[in-house]
Amino acid sequence: FQGRIYLADSVEAVIRVFDVPNGRHFKIGDGDPGKLSKPLGIDVDRNGNVYVADTSAKAILVYDKDGKFLRRIGDAKWFDRLANVTVDPKGDRIYLVDIGGVASQQHRVRVVDAASGAPLFDFGKRGAAPGEFNFPTNAAVDAEGCLYVADTLNFRIQVFDRDGRVLRTFGEIGDGPG
Repeated sequence: FQGRIYLADSVEAVIRVFDVPNGRHFKIGDGDPGKLSKPLGIDVDRNGNVYVADTSAKAILVYDKDGKFLRRIGDAKWFDRLANVTVDPKGDRIYLVDIGGVASQQHRVRVVDAASGAPLFDFGKRGAAPGEFNFPTNAAVDAEGCLYVADTLNFRIQVFDRDGRVLRTFGEIGDGPG
């Protein structure tokens, strides 16, 4: 966002912000309220708000562009293993990736209303068919609103519309580059 680089430091439990245009560095999530436990995924919305997927807290913590804590979305009941967060370019939806676990069927994406933080719907479950996941880890939304999910142990990327319908998949297991 505006020349800034965001880095999740899960050892120190902070987000490091390198504000390149202004030649400064600062941390997010190192104090209360909004202290981070184990940050993994990060996204920034069009207003500069920073969304952090904290896997230990099993919640999304939201900060303004200067690092001031704004709110918390979710709790331990929402996720098995929260891994990533991405915000829709329209700014009205947040996509949360639940990596699940070996004994869990909750390998899914949870869609949340950006304004209220309320869950809208979930999609996906453990499996190998289109729309199913085996340890999804990351997600990103393109300018048209398509959601790309790294379906890690199915060795593919799945592309969804904003309502969770599969548009296409690509990738497969291999033994070399490409």
